[in-house]
Amino acid sequence: MRKLLRKTAGEHGQMLMITLLTMSVVFVIGFIVVDFGFWFSERRGAQKDADLSALAAAQELLPIVTLDDPNATAIQQAANDRAWEYAQLNDVTDPDNVHLPDVSDSSLWTGCWEDEGDTSDTIDSFPLDVEHPARAFFGSIFGFLAPEGLGAHARACVGSVNSLDFVMPTGVPMNNPDYEKWIRDLCWSPDDGDPDNLPEPLYGKQCDLSVYDKVSGEASWMDLDHPDPEDYPPSDLCSEKGGGAKELGDEIAYGGANTVCRVAPMGFDAADCNDDLNWCVRSKTGAQPQTVMKAFEDLFSESSRLFPTGEGACDTTGGDGIDDFDGTFELTSAPGTEGTENAKYKQICDSPRVISLIIVDTFDATGNSLMPIRAFATFFVEACRVGDIDDPKCDPKNFPGQIGHVNLVGRFVEVPGEGGVGYPTDWSPKRIVLDE
Repeated sequence: MRKLLRKTAGEHGQMLMITLLTMSVVFVIGFIVVDFGFWFSERRGAQKDADLSALAAAQELLPIVTLDDPNATAIQQAANDRAWEYAQLNDVTDPDNVHLPDVSDSSLWTGCWEDEGDTSDTIDSFPLDVEHPARAFFGSIFGFLAPEGLGAHARACVGSVNSLDFVMPTGVPMNNPDYEKWIRDLCWSPDDGDPDNLPEPLYGKQCDLSVYDKVSGEASWMDLDHPDPEDYPPSDLCSEKGGGAKELGDEIAYGGANTVCRVAPMGFDAADCNDDLNWCVRSKTGAQPQTVMKAFEDLFSESSRLFPTGEGACDTTGGDGIDDFDGTFELTSAPGTEGTENAKYKQICDSPRVISLIIVDTFDATGNSLMPIRAFATFFVEACRVGDIDDPKCDPKNFPGQIGHVNLVGRFVEVPGEGGVGYPTDWSPKRIVLDE
């Protein structure tokens, strides 16, 4: 019996040692987990700070200039200043922990869209690295040292919207044989004498966009694919020959065709267009002005399928239930830029009067040939015009006599856009995305 008791007492001592050893291991692991958890949290924080700072800095690149532009250095420095400002707002206060791109290193500021064939020296890139200081709470006791710095890399790219659904079946050419009329109608900037610089819209300036029922030099209706507007997902064909006046009217009344259209790849030649490419479109001939006018009336009215309650939410001045420009957009560029090619806006209210137009090189004389899409443009429709009569509601009954063709009175708007993003173009809405 005594031998049994002595044996049991010895086992109790062994269990105590095992328990103490196990608890020590658990505590060591726990201490290390605390440190690693802290380091992981700091690493995620550094990535967040890098992403936000890069996106903020890229806002300064939105003028989209090339490296040889007289303002390039100032724009780059402004981007660096904005990045440092946002880093400080996120409690990164040591300049040594924010690594900004060197203004003299052009490779850091370009090249976002090289995979799309853009090898230009356009300033479209903003990379930076942000570090968070690291320390060890318990790991150093056991020989685990903190990392020298918990860094994160981010790169923001400035591009243009290159794919859209529900595009309005309306096309505008960049190369316009009736250019002098454009200037007279106050839509486009004056020619600067450089044949490589195509005219840009005077953003925010009211103008008269003549959209004929046949191919013209100023604007034209486009023959887009016309699936059922309620089908999902949208068609990926963009253009299909053969749609009639009813299909055109349905597309306008819905706020655009239920199809996805894309900007052609850089350097794509019109001769290579075919019906299977969703960046090629053709003009529509034989559109009926009466049908077009009624379609715009439906788009703005309570019967609109896109805006079932109709317009009126953006009416801030007239009190007549008609959305106005100032209630829909807000100027974000410097005061005094309104009505120039440098004006920038943000949309502050949803309105059926905001439409997306297709931009092509020039119209084919017959209207039957396919043309590559070069960009998209945002346009705010303020009225329909026939002759010298304007009607904000586009009601055909308010125009006596025969309607020859419809002019759209409104304003081009440079706003941040939604949709796919690709290499920068002068006309398309701009987007900023994180690349890395």
